[in-house]
Amino acid sequence: MHSRKLNSLIKIILIFTVSSNILFCVTSLYYISNCNGIVTKDNEEHTKTAGWNEGEATWNNVNYRNGGILSEWKLGNLSAKLSSYHDRDHVKTVCSELPSNPGGRMNISRLVQPEDVFNSSSLKLVRPGGHYVPGCLERETVAIIVPYRDRERHLQTLLYHLHTFLQRQQHQYAVFVVEMAYPTQFNRGILANIGFLTAKEILNFTCYIIHDVDLLPVDDRNHYKCSNNPRHLSVSSSKYGYKLPYGHYNGGIIAFTPGQFLKINGFSNAYFGWGKEDDDLHKRILNAGYKIDRPDPTIGVYEEIARQDVQDFSNPDNPMKDSLYLRAEKRFRRDGVNNVLFKRLALEFLPLYTWVYVNTSELTVMKMMKHIDPGLEETFARVKPL
Repeated sequence: MHSRKLNSLIKIILIFTVSSNILFCVTSLYYISNCNGIVTKDNEEHTKTAGWNEGEATWNNVNYRNGGILSEWKLGNLSAKLSSYHDRDHVKTVCSELPSNPGGRMNISRLVQPEDVFNSSSLKLVRPGGHYVPGCLERETVAIIVPYRDRERHLQTLLYHLHTFLQRQQHQYAVFVVEMAYPTQFNRGILANIGFLTAKEILNFTCYIIHDVDLLPVDDRNHYKCSNNPRHLSVSSSKYGYKLPYGHYNGGIIAFTPGQFLKINGFSNAYFGWGKEDDDLHKRILNAGYKIDRPDPTIGVYEEIARQDVQDFSNPDNPMKDSLYLRAEKRFRRDGVNNVLFKRLALEFLPLYTWVYVNTSELTVMKMMKHIDPGLEETFARVKPL
């Protein structure tokens, strides 16, 4: 009798296991097919995605992927390198330091829609991975790093606008969208660090710009370039009434040379949820002996793209932010880009950007913070296992 019951129980468990595996596979196939491209994993050959489709606006890449060879990108496991332009030997003209035809203030508002900033002429010049090379010898090679989650309309609007904006400035550039997988709480600092490391593996960029997804530059005299100090670009934003919310604010958009980013050890990895990661960054900048450069407030103007929902549920307020900020100096050397913990789930070279899909563990990261600074015992105790 007991044997029959045991066999029945085993059959039920087997049926449940098989059903769960089938459901998982179906769900995974659905998810992958609805990502902006085919998911590729480290240590495997990367999927090669074609560029702009003539006459079409390419945003979602679901119906626009193929196995075409990318002549511009040498794909080799994790360290994909951007090949040099051998046919550019004939290019002798050096790009102008400032846009040759600056238009000044553009007609951009917080209610802008993607179609308002769509420009097929500029988007057709974008190569796979969101990469653009000007027809002159560029002065800067710029990586735009966008920490991202659940802001599809914002991202679409930003990309349509930013590619046109940047091409007028005659830089070689590429756009990296770094997305954090659920269920981990959003962490802008970790995503910025991962974006820097990924971009640096692909090309030796001369300037790395961390860029919020919901801010649009409205004056093309606001040059996306680096300087002798970290350069805060979003000086006057509609989000804060077209002024700095406080004197040491450096959130929104900020530019670093690779040397500057490494010297300050990038962003802290400790801030999950909203708040204080940019103030922590400010401490790092001053601690490294830098000040913050800014464009003129009448030029460094940005419009915040209006949200459809009132609250950002994927990025709630961080209840630990003040405790972390007060002890920030104790972590500078061991909490940053030099020890960011993450797993890269996908690296995709899509028509308008390079998609970097990652996950991490809040519990594991905070355990590391406790090891770095035992004084965070109380803060660490408030982190719930995921």
